[in-house]
Amino acid sequence: MKSDIKDNLLIVKEDNGNEKEYEIIAKISSEENKKEYIVFTDNELDEDGCVMTYAYVLNKGIKDNSLYPIETDEEYEFIEKLLANLDSKINEE
Repeated sequence: MKSDIKDNLLIVKEDNGNEKEYEIIAKISSEENKKEYIVFTDNELDEDGCVMTYAYVLNKGIKDNSLYPIETDEEYEFIEKLLANLDSKINEE
């Protein structure tokens, strides 16, 4: 997927040419695998009433950015752990 980042928004360019805006929750860099991840939301709720969030590998390009699916369980665990730490810090405040 092609995307653009402006302020705290991720603008995803869909295959049909439409653009959809998402709120960026976090950008995470991994020194271990040299990848950058982006976590974002459209603030829609799932059937349990939880806010839907999405995580992808972010590949920054010269003209735009590309998003790629996360491929391994280890990558998902890395992101989940960082988000849990972020959530606990927010709840402490």
